[in-house]
Amino acid sequence: MSRSTLWRCVLVGGMMAGGLPGGAAVAMAQDQENEVVRRVNQPILRMTEAAKSWKILFDAFLDLTKAPSASGRADVGFNLNTIHPRMSNWSQVSGWAETSPSLAQAILTVRDRVEIGLPYGDDIDQRYRSAGIYADLAVDGNLRDQDFAYLRVMDTIAAYVAAETYRLFEAQQTERALDLAIAHLYVVNQLLRREFLVEKMHAMRLMSDCLELLRDQMFTYFDQFTLQQFSSESYKSADGKERKGIAFELPFLRLDLLQMPEGDRVAASVLIDSVFDHNTQEAIPDRFADTFGKIQSADAPFTMFGSQKRWKLVSRFHASRLASQDQLTLVYDDWWRRWSIRAWHPLLELTPQYQRTNPVRFAVVTYSLRDLADIFVLRRQLTAAANATAVAAGICGYRKQFGNEPDDLEKVYTTYVRRRSDMDPFDKEGKGFGYRRVARLQVNAEALDDFVTVTGGLLWAKGNDLASQRGERHSRDGLTGDIVYWPPLRVLARQQGLMR
Repeated sequence: MSRSTLWRCVLVGGMMAGGLPGGAAVAMAQDQENEVVRRVNQPILRMTEAAKSWKILFDAFLDLTKAPSASGRADVGFNLNTIHPRMSNWSQVSGWAETSPSLAQAILTVRDRVEIGLPYGDDIDQRYRSAGIYADLAVDGNLRDQDFAYLRVMDTIAAYVAAETYRLFEAQQTERALDLAIAHLYVVNQLLRREFLVEKMHAMRLMSDCLELLRDQMFTYFDQFTLQQFSSESYKSADGKERKGIAFELPFLRLDLLQMPEGDRVAASVLIDSVFDHNTQEAIPDRFADTFGKIQSADAPFTMFGSQKRWKLVSRFHASRLASQDQLTLVYDDWWRRWSIRAWHPLLELTPQYQRTNPVRFAVVTYSLRDLADIFVLRRQLTAAANATAVAAGICGYRKQFGNEPDDLEKVYTTYVRRRSDMDPFDKEGKGFGYRRVARLQVNAEALDDFVTVTGGLLWAKGNDLASQRGERHSRDGLTGDIVYWPPLRVLARQQGLMR
């Protein structure tokens, strides 16, 4: 029995036990979803079609042939992190990319648009929906259970970009490969402007992976690059086009302007309003039970009956509708303050309002929201990755001109990279990244459970422990040890036979 079918069976029983007629419950859930969709789609509807990417991008995706993977799309074993010219089926993968030039052209076309612009909800053409291009906000009527299926499509597009850029680099078409790689970064940057936490976090991880891919390619194909392609300046390429170096392009992603997700707040507000009497402002016990009993037992449907009883009891002690909405505002205002102030401000050491919220008196607030703590960590990791990639391009530019890496990062500023890019967000004092030139160093790479041999310039961020290991211990997320950005350890590990 599928999860959806199981839920329908249990939900009918739950509604009968809770005293809410089945048809009324379904209608109420649909009204909730419609209201959330209406609100979050308003900014999208105000935008002109020329500002949106989704139709051009996804129309090209529909023409993409089936990927050479078990699922026919990006999956655990086939994605932008696993694709490279040394893989066993590279000829098949590169052939797949070569047969779909229209997708590369679409990415280049929409590079400078404002937003992906895919509307939320059911009002989407069936040809897109059948291809998994949709963003549903209430699976089985549950506003806490969203299905952003199009994100899996974005992963497949990213896998295509990895394959196509590697194919172009292998064919020594460096300019075309760089054009596509940078354009794709700008498209993923549009994805960062979506409204919901799940979308935002997915986009942040995807952007970090794309930046890592670019560093891999900068290292692997270093000899094919020109100084100008690495630099922080604009230049005219051999085909007469005006282009910009990598260190020039990356700061214009403007990740410092990244906004906190607001869609979850809208959904929570609608959900809270739906379980209160708007005249008395008091909780409606049956609605409390039906709505939040389902949310609490989402992963274990047969526990819903017990959950409903508990929620009926909670409704007797719960704060009013207005007080609950005020608490929701307090929680989000606190998150916004934390999002907007400088890193390491003393306010950030205080317990967040979300964690201080009374779990009984404001139960609907805590159950309507997801804690945003993780997105703050991801933002720091992403900022570090973008800054470090620009600095790595500066190091490469210096090496192009002088034949070896600099012994001090001061030597790469201005000409090769803008000084503002050399900022480690894991450093409490706002200093730059760790850097040194090594003759030979064994770096402990956590993901490999092995040591990678490194020579030359070594660039790293401090990581979450805020203490520098001088680049001698590495983890991709910085949760243990440093994050080594240059040289790219993944490429070195493949060259040294430590990973496939």
